[in-house]
Amino acid sequence: MRRPLFYLLLLVVATPSYSFFNSPHLWNKVCPVLLKELKKKIKKNQVLHPHTKQVLQSSIKRFKYTPGFVSTIQTLLAHTSVFEGTLFEVVCGRDVHKQTPIIGFNQIKTSDNQKAQFDLIVTDGTQEKWIECKKIDWHKAWRNRKRRKALQEQFIRQQNVARFNHQLNGLTISYYVYSATSITDEWGDWFATKNIQYCEHFFEDQKKGRF
Repeated sequence: MRRPLFYLLLLVVATPSYSFFNSPHLWNKVCPVLLKELKKKIKKNQVLHPHTKQVLQSSIKRFKYTPGFVSTIQTLLAHTSVFEGTLFEVVCGRDVHKQTPIIGFNQIKTSDNQKAQFDLIVTDGTQEKWIECKKIDWHKAWRNRKRRKALQEQFIRQQNVARFNHQLNGLTISYYVYSATSITDEWGDWFATKNIQYCEHFFEDQKKGRF
């Protein structure tokens, strides 16, 4: 019994498509294995607060059928270099969900000539909020010209795609940058000139020193 589950887990890591997880039967087999692997990954990280570990486990149960969540967990497991940033997306999603239902993690949206990925998509039925989550040192990001340019291009592209879909579908779509840390004055001024909305120290565990 263990061997089929092992190969099924390999399929999760190897396949670029996660459409087969629309099947509750398949996901119910994979979920315990995936959760076990996630626990191992979390256990090796010495900086995580125990409460955050509980949040991750509960998030799997809460969002296991939400589009894009499986690939988000896969990234969390497979890529150490982006572990903290991806973890922030999950924890941020937990707190956003308390206010407005999440309908997607890491969703790709398109315009007539651009495409952009958004970490969280939330909706109350009449309005949607497309969110980019960032857990970075904004001061260092501004001082590094190459890094600053890359981030600015990303934010502008995401804003353009959100605006295009707002006009196209008649939906009220707003674009936000959610930051785990304080945004510096330089970035705040730049966001203001581009009419990009942002939120600092968003999630609850940051305020409580749990993350």
